[in-house]
Order: sequence, then C-alpha cells, then structure tokens
Amino acid sequence: MAKPLPNEDALYERIRDEKITIPPFIWDAMYNLLGDSVSFINFQVSYYLDQNKPIPVEDSRKILDYVMRSVEIVRKIICPERITDKDASLQKVKREGTILNPLIREFYTHYLGNDLHIMGLCVQYYLDPAGERPIPVADARKILDATLSMRKFLNRLRQATSPSIAS
Repeated sequence: MAKPLPNEDALYERIRDEKITIPPFIWDAMYNLLGDSVSFINFQVSYYLDQNKPIPVEDSRKILDYVMRSVEIVRKIICPERITDKDASLQKVKREGTILNPLIREFYTHYLGNDLHIMGLCVQYYLDPAGERPIPVADARKILDATLSMRKFLNRLRQATSPSIAS
C-alpha cells in the first residue's frame, strides 16, 4: 500500500477548490481497463486467502500478467503519446490529446504506480526463474492490500474531481 503523501488532504482540497476534473472517457478507460485487471487480481488472490492457501505458480503468472497490463494502462493514461493503434479502448484518450493536470499525474504516479510496483515485485520474487514457488499467504495479503489501496484511492479521487459529487 502506497504511503499517503504528507500533504494529501491539502492536495485533495486544492483539487476541489481549483475544480480540477478528469474527463469521463479517462475515467471509463481507468475503470474498464485498470478496474478489470485489478478486479481479476483481487478475486484471484482472495480465492486463495479465503482458503488460507498459497497462490500456486500458474496463478501467480496470471496475476503478474494483469499487473503488467495495469502498469501499461496507467503509463498510457499519464502519457497518451504511448498509445498505439493496438490500444483500441484508449484511442479517444489519444485522439483528444488529453494531458492530465500535473497534480492528477502526481497522484496516479504515486498511488497507482507504487501499488502496482509493490504487487509486481512481490509476484516476481516468487516467480524467480532460479526457483519458482507459490506466493505465501502473508505476501498474498500484501497484494490484496495493494488492490484495495488502489480502489480506495480511485474512489477518493473520483469524489474530489467530480463536480456533481464534490458539492
């Protein structure tokens, strides 16, 4: 879980005061693409945690694949010039040439980037080619915590950037 920024509350207040928004098509991309990947990771990890079992190597590979997809989605939302013709669901982001407010980019980089990085490192540690092994329950909980942290962040940011909710 990414540590809160030291001035987080003031930054959210600034978003509200300056009426900083995120275009709906970016939210759609975030929830449809990133949300689907994070939900898959969440459900996969929860399945094993509910049984108090380690995550097998095969499922760990799937989780890592979804983590890497998520990293790419966040990168492309932050830097639309990275969007290619293969990214059909991100074409509107590219077409509109939307550059996120620097504060939003900082939030995305800090919260989403750090949580995805934590998940990726954790999974990759156990998928070491020198000796792949299941992800133990304790580290599976860390992965789950990171997905929940991302969800919490996106919900808070949505509230702060939505004119209809912020009032």
